Amino acid sequence: MAEPSIQKHGEVTAALVFNIEHDDGISWVLVWNTPIGPIGKVFTDIVKQSVDLDHIRNENDALGKSDSEVVKFGYKAGIKYDPNLVSSSVTIYAYIEKFILPN
Repeated sequence: MAEPSIQKHGEVTAALVFNIEHDDGISWVLVWNTPIGPIGKVFTDIVKQSVDLDHIRNENDALGKSDSEVVKFGYKAGIKYDPNLVSSSVTIYAYIEKFILPN
């Protein structure tokens, strides 16, 4: 489910929320911003409650960097911000996978 972008001070912030386990209420959250200039921030989380997009955007503002990774609830997820300075475009790479912690 995609949320609308929020424009703020010359940058665009966007978020996606994927419900990955409907029965358990687990969701994968991705958020990124693309400011004017080469440095953007990304943040990912795996949550087991309803998603508060304002809180997630604040997490991105405070903790976001060019890549983010999380392991929670049996999943491992990551996101990476890759600017292309030649074409002034940005590529966002993201993944999620089942993850079992070693004993």
